[in-house]
Amino acid sequence: MLKHEDLCFNNPKNYKACTGCKFLDKIQIDVHWIVGDPQFVDNIKQVDVFRCSKLDKLMFPFSIERRGLHEKFSTYNDQEPMPSTCEHEEQMDDIY
Repeated sequence: MLKHEDLCFNNPKNYKACTGCKFLDKIQIDVHWIVGDPQFVDNIKQVDVFRCSKLDKLMFPFSIERRGLHEKFSTYNDQEPMPSTCEHEEQMDDIY
């Protein structure tokens, strides 16, 4: 049960300031990867990523961090984890 509590999204220590922030955008970037012999196939795939429009930074959410994907794949080399606190955080206005 302790492992679950450490990795649970509802654990306050796993809260990310970007959640609900008006500066967080979801954009697509091209990711290149090589399949087989590098001289034969270069694949390009578009993937969704998060971007802070205020700081102009690419960021990955806690779900990537908790699974350690940022350490396994080079896709995340130009990205950083979403912060727990941010001085620029501004929540989106409610539309209701």
